[in-house]
Amino acid sequence: MWKTFQYNNEPYIMKLEIKENGLSENILLWLSNLRILWKEELSLKDCSRRFKEMNPLLECPEDGLKEEIAKMINGVNDALTEINQNDESVFLRIETLLEKHNINIKFKFNLSLLPGDRFFSEVTTPLINTIKYLEESQKKMSELLIKKDRELEEYKLEKGNITREDLATTPYVNNGSEDISNSSLMLNLFNQFSEPFSYNGIDKEG
Repeated sequence: MWKTFQYNNEPYIMKLEIKENGLSENILLWLSNLRILWKEELSLKDCSRRFKEMNPLLECPEDGLKEEIAKMINGVNDALTEINQNDESVFLRIETLLEKHNINIKFKFNLSLLPGDRFFSEVTTPLINTIKYLEESQKKMSELLIKKDRELEEYKLEKGNITREDLATTPYVNNGSEDISNSSLMLNLFNQFSEPFSYNGIDKEG
């Protein structure tokens, strides 16, 4: 799942993945400033080596290391972060509190810049499908509320008005996007695709 955070008032998103690699596992970190995308893939052995370099007084077995890194990523908004970017890569440093020992632990990622089509496939396409899903859900909810209003009217005709004021509601009015005047919004656009939006122009393992 993507996590959001800010650094120097700029928004970032990042996602941690665990990838099977034969008998071992690799850790993948994706990072984006919503314009471009970076990624680093590390074996657990490389993660352990890097962790020891940055935290020489701590011992963390490989099987527990991925959990500690995941905690650091999930708690990024409460952590000290540092981001240094150049043309081809970005350096991300995270420092957070290890509550069990009441000391700070540190970790760093050296992420490589990915081609623009990777940003489209890994960020833009899921965003489009998320918008499509939300618009379809909103449409179904509107249809359900309209049916519920009709059902309630039938009840009132047969049984009378509801006596409990805290349960009384006003009829649902589906204004759609008519009351939104901001022409920059792409409302009711992506639900015109009959199937989930996809992009097959790149090799996802690259």
